[in-house]
Amino acid sequence: MQRSNSCEAYFLSLLNSTHSVTMKLAVLLCVSLLLCLSAFTAADEAYEPNCAQYANSICTRELEPVCGDNGQTYPTECILCQKNTINNQQVKVAYKGECTPV
Repeated sequence: MQRSNSCEAYFLSLLNSTHSVTMKLAVLLCVSLLLCLSAFTAADEAYEPNCAQYANSICTRELEPVCGDNGQTYPTECILCQKNTINNQQVKVAYKGECTPV
């Protein structure tokens, strides 16, 4: 336990020392990096398309491609929803944009 208290005291003294600005910037940089990495990791997960908004409508002709989690590019999320209904499947949106070849 003594060692833990001495480490804590050491870090507290660093924060209060003349080098505290450097230390605080290093901590801020590390926290910022972790937040960015967690945002990218969350963005990599496939999500359910919002098919309810397209239930009673015809898909428009604009091109806003989405990549399905099956590796197929769909012109729009609406088309993906139509294909899911027609083929009785549950393809999710992996990400917005065309699928990249593996």
